[in-house]
Amino acid sequence: MKQPRSRLATIISLLVALILYSCNQQVVFSHYEHIDIGEWLKSDTLTFTVSDIPDTASYQFQLGMRSTTDYPYTQLSLIAHVHTQTSSIDFVDTLHIDIADKKGNILGRGKSFFQYDVPMPSMQLNAGDTLTVSIRHNMRHEHLPGISEVGVTLWK
Repeated sequence: MKQPRSRLATIISLLVALILYSCNQQVVFSHYEHIDIGEWLKSDTLTFTVSDIPDTASYQFQLGMRSTTDYPYTQLSLIAHVHTQTSSIDFVDTLHIDIADKKGNILGRGKSFFQYDVPMPSMQLNAGDTLTVSIRHNMRHEHLPGISEVGVTLWK
């Protein structure tokens, strides 16, 4: 019975942190895609689309990932493809997230689910732009256990 309460507490903590974070930033988009643990296949691409960017401005964004202790590796390799329709932004980046140190100590924030955030380069977007971010894992094994969610947050 402790597991569900711990999971609920983690989810509530993440939501409160997101709300407090959102109050201090002009968040334009924040969304996570749930992944059935152990079911993220190498061929599965998660796509996030931010339609109608509100203002021409410099935007920051980050990729977020949540995992459990079922994740068996010390790093996670992701490939992110970032594309806009009108601002001529089109790049692919390989990201390496340190999940645990050499002794196996988990580096993420949390208790039963662990949060990792990867800042991405800022970019100049135009009002009305549509930003698309596609993410897939780049690990050797086809099935990736222990990853529960992947998301994108964009703010001015």
